[in-house]
Amino acid sequence: MTRLWACLRCVLFLVLLTLVTIVLVWGAMHITQVARSVHSLKDAGGLTPFGVLSGELIQLIAVCVVSAVMVYGQAFFQKDSAGQRSFLRTLFLHDSVWLRKGVSGMGWGALWAGAIIMVIVLCQGYQTHLALSSVGQALLSLLAYGLTFLVVGATEELMFRGYLYAQLGKAFGWGWASVITSVLFGLIHIPSGTPLWGAIGAGLAGYVFCYMLRVTGSLFYPIGFHAAWDWAQTAVFGVNDSGHVAHDALFHTDIHGPYWLTGGSDGPEASVVCFMVYGLLVFYFHRQLHKNSGFIL
Repeated sequence: MTRLWACLRCVLFLVLLTLVTIVLVWGAMHITQVARSVHSLKDAGGLTPFGVLSGELIQLIAVCVVSAVMVYGQAFFQKDSAGQRSFLRTLFLHDSVWLRKGVSGMGWGALWAGAIIMVIVLCQGYQTHLALSSVGQALLSLLAYGLTFLVVGATEELMFRGYLYAQLGKAFGWGWASVITSVLFGLIHIPSGTPLWGAIGAGLAGYVFCYMLRVTGSLFYPIGFHAAWDWAQTAVFGVNDSGHVAHDALFHTDIHGPYWLTGGSDGPEASVVCFMVYGLLVFYFHRQLHKNSGFIL
């Protein structure tokens, strides 16, 4: 019965999230500035520093509101006063060293993404050259992309590794919760234009983020890693991110190598180099989980 109720709460969470997002998008489209930014993204045909920010903010608000409704609603109906104070714990956000974990995740996310691209460059799969002509333009673009991907990372991690992950963990255990949320994470990338191998890569990345959450006990580490991972690919090197073309990046990257090496139009997340890094990260965090170590990569 506990498993059934947990599954029903997951379904209700997804239904409410869809409805709230639709309502917020409908309302936002009546705001001139938001509508203009959406149309500018379509015109650009890819990612721009602020192009997806409005849409991601809407999703972030929706997932926070629905998560709060689910946590506090469950506590209310169960007449659990202690449960009403567990909102941050349920979303794995109750952490006294949240800033250190978030910054650590950012550092390693940018480092690993940069390392993947540099390996492909050394294998002559990519050629990079400086794209932005002025220092001011470069800094503005990097900061704007940084804000955008911080929101993207927070939105996607809260959506798939927050309330939903906690309920699936109660129902099926953390192993199956990681598999289910990772599959869902890969699937939601397909309607947004991500090709098949890119979606598979996104699903594997989701599985890595689940391990990060289990080892660190905090969602701030995978949020930081996720945000910096996307930021390094898009804002710094200008490679396709989950199949989306990047504009106004610090570097421009041309593809010269085969698909298996570069990921082609899918971006480096579909390359064999990235898949090998996912394997290394899973191996590392799996060992850390069983060591019960407090060390954070």
